[in-house]
Amino acid sequence: MDNFSSADGVTDEIWDKVLAVNLTVPVKMMRAVIPFMKEKRDGCIINVASTAGKSGAVAGVAYTASKHGLVCLLDVVAIVLVTSFLTFLFVSGTT
Repeated sequence: MDNFSSADGVTDEIWDKVLAVNLTVPVKMMRAVIPFMKEKRDGCIINVASTAGKSGAVAGVAYTASKHGLVCLLDVVAIVLVTSFLTFLFVSGTT
């Protein structure tokens, strides 16, 4: 998705696309559904964070940053909404 580029090789276009797909869209989706889930006091959000979400050695800078961000995002949302009876998970597999 980012051609395994380092910071000196990634273009703005690739950076923006990868962050939009892997981080911005999940934020917008959570923002859209969490109010309904809180109202029902039930629900589960599962995000897919590849191995790049835990390690910096398996993909390029944009993909790795986006997946690290996704893992941290879900941690923050889960902590903030800990009393809401919602479940937040991320699935990590291979890149």
